Amino acid sequence: MGAGQIGQVVISLGTSDTFFAAMPAMHADHSGCGHVFGNPLGGTLSLQCFSNGSLAREAVRDRFKMDWQAFSAALESTPAGNMGRLMLPLFTAEISPRIHRSKPVLQGPGDFIEGLDPAAWVRACIEGQFLNMRLQTRWMRLQPRRILLTGGAAKNDAIAQVVADIFQCQVERLTVSNSVALGSAMRAAIVSGAAHLSDLEKAFCKVESGKGKQPHPGCAETYAHMAQRMEKLIKSL
Repeated sequence: MGAGQIGQVVISLGTSDTFFAAMPAMHADHSGCGHVFGNPLGGTLSLQCFSNGSLAREAVRDRFKMDWQAFSAALESTPAGNMGRLMLPLFTAEISPRIHRSKPVLQGPGDFIEGLDPAAWVRACIEGQFLNMRLQTRWMRLQPRRILLTGGAAKNDAIAQVVADIFQCQVERLTVSNSVALGSAMRAAIVSGAAHLSDLEKAFCKVESGKGKQPHPGCAETYAHMAQRMEKLIKSL
C-alpha cells in the first residue's frame, strides 16, 4: 500500500473493516482488542479489526431499499455531525470493542430512533463506524499524516470524505486495487535484493490523481464532541 513508513495508515473496508499501520514504538492495547505484529520492514505494526464493516453498511442500505448510488447521495445530503444524531452500528457482535449485540444503539429524536429518516441513518452508520475506529485505535499512539483506503467501499467518495473529516487527515486511494498481490511482489523484490522499498513505493504505490480527500477544518470540533459522546455510549454498554 505504500505505507511502510511511520505516519501513514491503511484502512481496509471489507466484510470487516481493518485499521493498520507501522508503529513508532511497541505499544499494547490493554483492552485486548488490537494486535501488534513484527513489521517485515523492521520494528512493529499494529492491526485492529472491526466486525461491523460492510455488513453494517449493507444492512442500512437494504433496510431502506437503496442501491449504492442512493446510499452515497443520502450520505452527501446530510451535514457533518448529522445534527447530533448518533449510531453505534452494531448489526453483528462487535470485537472492537467486545460487545455481544446485534442491534444498533441510537441517540437522537424520535423519528431517527424509529428509523423514519433514511438519510440520517446512512450518515449515522458511517460516522459511527469511523468515530468508533478513531476511539479504539488511540492505543497505537499514532499521528497519521495520510490515510490510504483499500477494499470494496474505498471507491466511494462520500465515505472517503467522512474518513478524512473524522480523522482530520488526508485520504488517498491507490491506482492498483489488488494491493495484496502488489505487496507480495514488492516483498519478493526486496528479499531478492533487486530493489529498495522506497524505490518500489515510488514506482508502484501511486495514488489516484485528483481523487484525494482533504478534511474540512470546520469538522474538527464537531467530531471531537461526537467522539466524546460515542465514548460515553460505549462505556454504558
